[in-house]
Amino acid sequence: MVLPPSPRVRTALWFLAASFALCALAWLAVNIPGGWFPAASSKVFAAGDFTLTRGTGAPAPGALVITGVDDTGTALLTANADLRSTDYPVVAWSGTSFADNTDVRFLWRSDYAPGKLNSASIRISAGRLLPLDMAKNPAWVGKISGVALAIRGPLPAPVQIGGAPSAHVFVDPIRVRQIFRNLLTNAQKWQTSCCWIELVTDEDRGRVTVSVFDDGP
Repeated sequence: MVLPPSPRVRTALWFLAASFALCALAWLAVNIPGGWFPAASSKVFAAGDFTLTRGTGAPAPGALVITGVDDTGTALLTANADLRSTDYPVVAWSGTSFADNTDVRFLWRSDYAPGKLNSASIRISAGRLLPLDMAKNPAWVGKISGVALAIRGPLPAPVQIGGAPSAHVFVDPIRVRQIFRNLLTNAQKWQTSCCWIELVTDEDRGRVTVSVFDDGP
């Protein structure tokens, strides 16, 4: 006759099994890229986190204003980073006042190829930098140890990184919720793939404008 284990033994076995499972997940997270844990929260770099290593500029309230490029025609902002690429499939910059023909690139280094500097071109719409779908970029892998923003070519006017405007608006919350639901639903409906939707607010002389950008046609 086989007797069932006592409650104390069962509890010990459960703790042992849970410990093995946690150790296995920790090993997978460190050694094998993949979505072993839920996606991380959004990581935000403030303007003060960046260093202007090339070009000219000056700090502004919550922002960095770039006024010119160096002798090679480049302005470069760099920041230290320590993040898992799989946790951040989309990278978005808060940049304004960019000319549509400005050559702007996102640069990063990965532990998969520490000596290689990776680059992705950033599109511009209405003076703003559009988000990047990094999940489709084969070089966005492993741990990211550094990021940068490179701006090439002459700047006809200063550009700003960070410092999104803020305003207080008194509205009917039910109606506004319906409007935003319709806008976001339409943006999602016409997406060409599972990519990005950006919601942008602007304030000018007491008027607030809300714009929705996506990768759809």
